[in-house]
Amino acid sequence: INSTRGKVDAAVAKAAELRAEITQRRNRMKHQNSQVNLLSGGVTKIVGYSLALSPITDIPTNVLEVFDGSVQTSLTAFALRQEREEAKMEHGMPSILESFLTGRDAAAHFPPSVWNYLNNDSPGEPGIKSRRQILIDGWQKSGVLAKARVDGPQTRLKRNVTIELLDQRLAMLSDLKSAISEMHNGLMELNDAIVLSYAADPTM
Repeated sequence: INSTRGKVDAAVAKAAELRAEITQRRNRMKHQNSQVNLLSGGVTKIVGYSLALSPITDIPTNVLEVFDGSVQTSLTAFALRQEREEAKMEHGMPSILESFLTGRDAAAHFPPSVWNYLNNDSPGEPGIKSRRQILIDGWQKSGVLAKARVDGPQTRLKRNVTIELLDQRLAMLSDLKSAISEMHNGLMELNDAIVLSYAADPTM
């Protein structure tokens, strides 16, 4: 149980690190854009329209307009390059979460006892749904996980990385960790039953 929880924690840490890096990059870009927009959209227009008030020539105003358009075009190109760089940082869904969803390579991430526990019927719905299926259905119902995402290979399905996408993965990893941790309760009940049986008949 602790080994599997450690793997989930590692995936959580990786997703959280990526989220923090993207947030920092976007905040920095937003701050730079605000400064540039102040210069190109504010100062240049004030100067340009001030010059336009005097009937000397339209050349300075036109030059400032060209400068303003060039700056805005550069900002757009920079934003597109930033998106491409963020896309390269995206490596798909964590492998342990993909195995949980699809069942592929489950043995590489989940010990047999943990995997069997997750695929056994939930006490609340015996013979109907497993703990694993209840989690997946809950994610789909809440919109955290799209239904199409369960069928195909997750790591090869490229998506534009967003803060919302990473938050969804962090939420699913947190739920998975909680489900695994609940296995401790069953072990404690088994331990209590053994202790009680020994107290009732020590010769056994």
